[in-house]
Amino acid sequence: MDADAILLMVMWQYNCIVNGAEALLLFRDFIRYLSTGKKSSRLARALVKWEAFSKRLIEKEHDKFWLEKAIINTRTWWDDPLRHRRHLNAFSKEETEQEEQESNEQESDEQE
Repeated sequence: MDADAILLMVMWQYNCIVNGAEALLLFRDFIRYLSTGKKSSRLARALVKWEAFSKRLIEKEHDKFWLEKAIINTRTWWDDPLRHRRHLNAFSKEETEQEEQESNEQESDEQE
């Protein structure tokens, strides 16, 4: 193995051990809080961080139709969203032209 890869693996293992030990201590503090009602400073910090994280998740505005938009805007080998847009634009242009013609006809009828 490469020396850099070994170094990265050792660092990753150290991180897992430290975080695992911290998680065990936090779990122990939580059990103690449930039984005695006293918060440790470690548990209080973790709760504050969790509250801030949950507020950030809740405050984000979620688009209900994110999946539909992604599907509609994704090109595939059998379908192109631009084709649908061109058809829709052409259809709306035809509708507006028809409406203009009808309104012009109504105005000419009213003037007579």
